[in-house]
Amino acid sequence: MVSPVVSPVPSPAAPTAPTAPASGAVPHRLSRRSTVGAVLAAYVAEQVEAIAALESEIRAEEPDAVHRLRVAIRRLRSAFATFRPVLDRQRIREVAADLKWLGGVLGHARDQEVLQARVEARLADTEPEQVLGPVAIRLTERFARDHSDARTGYLEALESSRY
Repeated sequence: MVSPVVSPVPSPAAPTAPTAPASGAVPHRLSRRSTVGAVLAAYVAEQVEAIAALESEIRAEEPDAVHRLRVAIRRLRSAFATFRPVLDRQRIREVAADLKWLGGVLGHARDQEVLQARVEARLADTEPEQVLGPVAIRLTERFARDHSDARTGYLEALESSRY
């Protein structure tokens, strides 16, 4: 994923915005005097680090990782939209499009998770005499196929040159 470029906002306190910290580095300390660029750089770095961390959780099929990655992507896209005046618009447009694409791919997997949870909850609330046949087994098989298809899709996306 291409890193966004923060266009520095000149101010008497800080002529340039700091660059995003390397992964694992101590983030830039913000103060009441921090520039918009500094605040944005810190926030973008935080979301990019979250995305990188959640990628490994998704690959390991950690619970709720797909949802949390989608949240980090939405937060980053929202920051780009909110702070558009201080960003390199061309680079942000490209990164935002790629984030939207990845969010869409993950959306399919998340939709499957939500649907499965809702159907399983409704089935659990249904009186046993109202359930005919091996409904639970069929649902488990169906959701396993759906999960596998969605996982294949997002793993392919994570392995793609676009990502």
